[in-house]
Amino acid sequence: MLVCIALLAAVLRPAEGQALSPTAFERTVPVSVAEGEPWSWFGLPQGKLEAWGVPAEMPAANGTDVFAAASPVDLPEPAPLVYALVSPVVEPQLAAVVFEGTDGKSAIVKAEHCALAWAASKLRTRRLLLARGEAPGEAPIARVIPRGCYLFALVAGDPADARLKAEYEKGQAEWRARFREEAPPVVRLQEVAAGIPSGRIAVLPPQGAEPAALSMLLGRTGLRQKLVELEGADLLGARRFSAQRFPVALYVGQEAHLRTIRTENDAADAVIRYVTEGGTILMATAWPYPTYYAIDAGSPQGIPNQPLLRRIGIDIIAAFERPPEGAKLVLQPLEGQTLLPSLPPSWAYPETGDLRLRSFASTSESVKMTPLVEVRAEDGRPIGPAAALFEFDGGGCILYVWSGIMNDARIADGVVCDLVRWIAAKLEGVPDGE
Repeated sequence: MLVCIALLAAVLRPAEGQALSPTAFERTVPVSVAEGEPWSWFGLPQGKLEAWGVPAEMPAANGTDVFAAASPVDLPEPAPLVYALVSPVVEPQLAAVVFEGTDGKSAIVKAEHCALAWAASKLRTRRLLLARGEAPGEAPIARVIPRGCYLFALVAGDPADARLKAEYEKGQAEWRARFREEAPPVVRLQEVAAGIPSGRIAVLPPQGAEPAALSMLLGRTGLRQKLVELEGADLLGARRFSAQRFPVALYVGQEAHLRTIRTENDAADAVIRYVTEGGTILMATAWPYPTYYAIDAGSPQGIPNQPLLRRIGIDIIAAFERPPEGAKLVLQPLEGQTLLPSLPPSWAYPETGDLRLRSFASTSESVKMTPLVEVRAEDGRPIGPAAALFEFDGGGCILYVWSGIMNDARIADGVVCDLVRWIAAKLEGVPDGE
């Protein structure tokens, strides 16, 4: 939510004189404050002000510009406490302020941990943040390094005033709420990912069709380091590949599955055993028909029309290579589904990329199917599910999400976050693995 005029009046008011004092430094980067320009910081406070109890002096405009620093600033006098007023010029989660002591030790304050001092009334991406830097060691702070942000003002002093720290924490809370609201989904997921135990999610072999949105999320949240990538032989050991050891398994195998390694169907049988004994498989690949090609050890060429899903009790019920000519198809989440909450009420079928649809349904009484998303014709007639949860008598399940959803840039970021939250719920209370 934007900082309103009343809040600005309370937060940014003339300084009344504190133990802290503004610090002069060279500003060489012109920053537009002209009204109407797309990259302007129009409305940026100028002159003397107070931000969460900190007296500062912002640069005054020189025509339509103010000047800021974007390079390291050496303080004329090192201090144990330094405040910096900055404005991110990259996505806020990528910006930070480094406070470096005379002993070379550094304290990094990420933009997301700052206090909100000012927000533009029109361009939501324009804001002024207050970063509080305390000496990282015994030595005082001698240098301030802005990363991905403009540095507008510095204030230095002594950290003894507890009231100042309490005020700063109020400002942090103000900004934290806004930051979480505006941050990309993958950033909002950091805390969820941190709570997922290491070594409890297996990646099934073979691999090779990870959707781009999933790859980015795994990398940026640190989840990739928590995955265990299994080799073919790993599937054959009931203790090595079990629902107890790996409650969740991820399938990103293009359209292939391992069928035979040592004896006929031993790898395929191991996957069936895993599901029936309570394991969970997330099938969120970038290709449309998971487990369609069987691969045997020593024969890398896949054998088509040997889908492992069919053996498990799940089979294809609707398919086409591209939508019928002139058809106006839409995708709609099923009413009441909560597994994919990020999805809009409906959206148009993709028009570019791989347009092949593969819809699956249960073919066994022991497999309960819950559709999550359907492809529908213009008149509302259902064509087939594009995402569904399949649950087995033994407690196992398979969550299938069609590649057309996983590859759709309009919704994929939100969907992968939904899937990670679902995985996190599955692994709640599970300790780290070996």
